[in-house]
Amino acid sequence: MDTVSKLLNSHLFFVGGSSVSAATLIFVIGGGLMVMIAASLIRKNLIDKFLIKYEMNDGLARKLAFAVQWLIMALGFIQVLDWSDLEVTGAEIVTQINAILSFSIFKLGETSISLWTAIYIGFFTVLLMIVTSRTQKWFLKRTEDNQFLDVGIAHGVSSIVRIIVLVLGFVVIVQSAGIDLSSLTIMAGAVGLGLSLGLQNLTANIVSGINLYVERPIKIGDRIEVDGVQGDVKKISLRATTIRTNDNIDIIVPNTSFLTGNVTNLSHSSKDIRVNVPFGVSYKADPKRVRQVVEEVAGGHKGVLKNPRPEVLFTGFGDSSIDFTLRVWTRSHLRTPKILTSDLYYAIFDRFREENIEIPFPQRDIYIKDSKIEVTGGGKLS
Repeated sequence: MDTVSKLLNSHLFFVGGSSVSAATLIFVIGGGLMVMIAASLIRKNLIDKFLIKYEMNDGLARKLAFAVQWLIMALGFIQVLDWSDLEVTGAEIVTQINAILSFSIFKLGETSISLWTAIYIGFFTVLLMIVTSRTQKWFLKRTEDNQFLDVGIAHGVSSIVRIIVLVLGFVVIVQSAGIDLSSLTIMAGAVGLGLSLGLQNLTANIVSGINLYVERPIKIGDRIEVDGVQGDVKKISLRATTIRTNDNIDIIVPNTSFLTGNVTNLSHSSKDIRVNVPFGVSYKADPKRVRQVVEEVAGGHKGVLKNPRPEVLFTGFGDSSIDFTLRVWTRSHLRTPKILTSDLYYAIFDRFREENIEIPFPQRDIYIKDSKIEVTGGGKLS
């Protein structure tokens, strides 16, 4: 035991004016590891569960959680050093850290900006962004089932209010950090000039987004087609609009496309759309009978509306067929018109087979004027 005690109390090195023994080193390292484990458990069992419960488990919230974990570790390690037999105390360590963080890194006008100031502004700005984002999501969730408030308007108004709160909140944070905003006037002018020159597209998209909120040519849930992309509007933000296609692919379309391009809104005033189904039959078929049969087939499909009723148009005489177009109206297949077209083709094909109505194929008749044809390699044909 005496040997072990001598080893533990043996001098290893100096830290400042303190002699560090093996026992002190083991205590500090062991205490530091315990603090790291405790901080990790606090984050996983308390902070992470809180974030998941209130649906705040996104990037910013996760970074803030890790920042809190590191803060707990730092405070815990300072306490471990305070409990050790080193001459340095926790208060002295805090004083040294404060001196380092209070060091001026640059000047903004007459105001000195320290690391403390940067950390203060950064922490509360991130916290403000998280709080406003969660508040907006809570508001939108509460308005989903409100039949008197349009989802698009709610999203637009909440986005604009959030931006205003962020700007005002950032101003308050900067002022509370002791920064004189009058010193930012020249810098703000330079930044504004840079924004006007370098971010013209972004500004145009934001202005277009505000216009979408005001005029509402499209709204969330509409079936639209823009720049060759067709899908459902899932989200309208200030910069861009998210469209989800039938392949479950989200496409981000800049808002300027809705003002400068041609936009087809299939459900702007009504959820009913018309589907055209072209087909042809042999010249041997009776056109009136064909119309009757196809209208019966279309009328029997559950996805076809009874009013307006299906109609068959005689569209022309083709090279090998008599051409028709079936026109039907549907509401249930607003997002899947091709499926309805396929179903009708299947049904028409089966009914034509039952009615012995021939479906044509390309054919050519050859008329030979001269009955005698010269054949290379042998005689004549007659």
